[in-house]
Amino acid sequence: MEFKPPANLSLQGNLSENWRKFRQNFEIYLKASDKSTKDDETKIAIQLNIIGEDAVEVYNTFTLSETDMVSFPAVLKAFDDHCSPKKNIVFERFKFFSRVQQEGEGFDQFLTDIKKLSKSCEFGLLSDEMVRDRIVLGIYDKVMQERLLRVEDLDLAKAVNLCRAAEISKSQARNLQGASVEVEVIKKKSANRNYKSVSKTSSERFECRRCQTVHGVRECPAFGRSCNKCGQLNHFAVSCQVKNVKVLQEQDEQSDELEFTINSIGVRNQNKKVLSIKSWFQNVNVGDHHVPIKFIKLDTGADVNVLSRKMLSEVGVPESQLQNTNIILEAFGGTVLKSLGIVPLKVQCNNVEFTDNFIIVDKIVSPLLGLESCTKLDLIARKVDALGKFMTKDEFIKNNLELFQDLGKFKDKCEIQINNEAIPVINPPRGICYS
Repeated sequence: MEFKPPANLSLQGNLSENWRKFRQNFEIYLKASDKSTKDDETKIAIQLNIIGEDAVEVYNTFTLSETDMVSFPAVLKAFDDHCSPKKNIVFERFKFFSRVQQEGEGFDQFLTDIKKLSKSCEFGLLSDEMVRDRIVLGIYDKVMQERLLRVEDLDLAKAVNLCRAAEISKSQARNLQGASVEVEVIKKKSANRNYKSVSKTSSERFECRRCQTVHGVRECPAFGRSCNKCGQLNHFAVSCQVKNVKVLQEQDEQSDELEFTINSIGVRNQNKKVLSIKSWFQNVNVGDHHVPIKFIKLDTGADVNVLSRKMLSEVGVPESQLQNTNIILEAFGGTVLKSLGIVPLKVQCNNVEFTDNFIIVDKIVSPLLGLESCTKLDLIARKVDALGKFMTKDEFIKNNLELFQDLGKFKDKCEIQINNEAIPVINPPRGICYS
């Protein structure tokens, strides 16, 4: 019966691991083919015939005595010394103690890897205990980790059995959940013939509109999280329906990056009646022909002026007059607005006229007038230039003695009715309120 010999010894990559695998497979091949009883010279010849040309060249560099050249154990030891140099125990143990189970990695794969790492750590009789500790400390499932810590007299066998059972039960539960999702979607589809639904099982992945990532059913990272923009639950700011607050930043080649902010406030698009707050608007003449631009929003929080491409054409300025700019318009959540360029335009209002720069954007946005232009047009006035002198506690008391008279207890008494039969209760903090 013919047996398949091992593959050639690869000298690339992890040479020590490659030699370990080759030697083990070669010894198995000798026993299976009944060649382990052959004399040493024959076994050496078989090894050199299988090991590959590159490894034979390594063999030719060995400085062995005439006796060792025909000794099979001596040749194996020479390859051991060449392929497995003296290891650093401290570093090998560092690799062992740093190994943790990765997300999506099977437990058996994790167990096999830490057992292999423990072989080079020379733990001796403590090897099983060290592997057990690495399982408890490195397992990805934190619920299972807490359970292992509660088990008395936990040994390696118990830890392995518990982790395997937990992994199998989770896999079965996911299959059951996937089946329930399919049944629910089918029921909804049969109830309403006109509603088109797409069945998404737990194994399918799709682009989620709440987090803008691709994941499976019931795996949305935004579930239970509050939006940084509107404060509502179950979606991220990048998917928020509130109108974007625009942030403008300029890249200057000769200075650090500058950020320009337009503090615009939007209202969530809902079918509800909301109270509208009158914003600051002003009719302003823009351009050489003094074209009136209605409803330019006075944005004292903005450092620049903004017009849309459509508004630029209404002013009568061709896009060929736009100058290149390094200004980047970025909305909260990372959405970048395309800046077409910058153009100087005349601005006239309240008998005041001057020329100022406007950033032109591709999208339709409300025309915004920044802080500097608002100030030049006398549309706003600064009332406070500096804060008053800081007052110490003693100075405040001295200047307000009438507020600090008759210190002590209140003259009247307040009676608080309590139930003597009430049982004290301490509730843990809740992530969701009772109501």
